[in-house]
Amino acid sequence: ALRGIATRYLRRTGDSARLLALANMATADALMCSWDSKSLFVFWRPITAIRLADTDGNPDTDADPTWEPLFATPPYPDYVSGYTGVVGAMTGSISRILGGGQVDLYITSAAAGVTRHYVTDSALNQDAIDGRMLLGIHFRTADVVGNNMGTQVADWGLDHYFQPT
Repeated sequence: ALRGIATRYLRRTGDSARLLALANMATADALMCSWDSKSLFVFWRPITAIRLADTDGNPDTDADPTWEPLFATPPYPDYVSGYTGVVGAMTGSISRILGGGQVDLYITSAAAGVTRHYVTDSALNQDAIDGRMLLGIHFRTADVVGNNMGTQVADWGLDHYFQPT
């Protein structure tokens, strides 16, 4: 997907290298931030919170011990979402290089047999946030914060490194 953007929009080899370097560095840094947060906050996932809601100290919540997410729950803490952090880092990198929140990104899923086209970073970010929450993998807060963190990591990287020459 990144090579497609580089081919369509960036005519100079140096600009393409800058995009690829920024996107890969921001993605790696966002993942490190995510795992650091997971080990610091150790926040429970929706499956645990829903099944044990009667033990959370809030009389307004009811437990549902048979609740199942749509996707298998990963065996590590919820907060913050690494996936939405990666998406934020990628879209942040692309939109900063192309400008105006534009990404023009084609993402193909071999499993689903479909290709999605995203014109803006906000559309892709929102799909990532909604998807992880609707699958039952994360609480929305973990997704939103992870995505914002990834975007901030990309902004910081571009502000401090990878300046055009």
